[in-house]
Amino acid sequence: MRRLVWLLLIFGCDPYRDGERLLVHSDPKAAAAAIHPRDARGHMLRAQALLAAHEAGEARIEIRFALALKPKDAESWALLARIERELGHPGLALPAIQRAVDQSYERHDFETTLAELKIVRDQQLAQLKKGNAALAAGGEPTVAGPVREWEKQGAHQRAVEAVLDWVGAEPSLHARGFSGIDLLESFGEHEAAVELALKMVDEDPADVEARLAVARLYLRLGRTGRAEQEIDEAIYVAVDRPRAMRRAADVLEKTGRRRAACSMLSRALAFGVKADGLRALGECLQRDGQTEQAQAILDRACSMDPACQAAGTGSVPTTPGR
Repeated sequence: MRRLVWLLLIFGCDPYRDGERLLVHSDPKAAAAAIHPRDARGHMLRAQALLAAHEAGEARIEIRFALALKPKDAESWALLARIERELGHPGLALPAIQRAVDQSYERHDFETTLAELKIVRDQQLAQLKKGNAALAAGGEPTVAGPVREWEKQGAHQRAVEAVLDWVGAEPSLHARGFSGIDLLESFGEHEAAVELALKMVDEDPADVEARLAVARLYLRLGRTGRAEQEIDEAIYVAVDRPRAMRRAADVLEKTGRRRAACSMLSRALAFGVKADGLRALGECLQRDGQTEQAQAILDRACSMDPACQAAGTGSVPTTPGR
């Protein structure tokens, strides 16, 4: 009997009862006004009401509050996917619905939405891999001007949202993702850039450049362990591992880890000793001040290159020191 009384008191004191009743009676605007969130459930209910009232932008704010409080809630992730889709961001809707599927312990219709979005995404990824320049969105992003102006005014979150919305407007994040990362980095939003790069890796786990972008951003943030993990993953998934290792070395050197870059170039020679690989290693060692080793390796590179021998240029590298 006491338990029943407690249950009646709990339901009788439900702070969202009026809002849910208004939602059921198809009055979403009144429902949104009546719901004053105190927890994750309240934020999700208000997001539902705002979405039903065609205020998707406000709904996205509320559902993000819900997810911050309860990050493993499948229903909240699914609602975020619906909101992003309503806002015209299929590229952002896909990772959200994927999280809903991953967190779901019951059968839902999430898989249907996921399958639909994946079909569109895969079609665009296929076009991108064929070198479709139109989809690659080259040149200065159209949002760059407004974003930089908001950043100057101190509206950091608005600037970040604008970049993510611009990237997410395409079915595939890869269409604009790298430009978006560069833009976020340009005004110091490295954490947001990491999140975007990680979503691109989720979208295409075999993308070496996306993984190296994650590694570079982690190095900028001082998270060396995570960066090294991403570099290892990039090399593992690469079809051309020596090339991936040279790209990784470039990332390492540009982020102030020249000694590690030279070591990476040395490891790449395990897949085959060629003149260009030796030359890259020799020049790296020379920039690192290891002149004797550099000279010996560059001499060997020249001995393997008929053009170098014919020109009589010797082993002096042409790349300037940095």
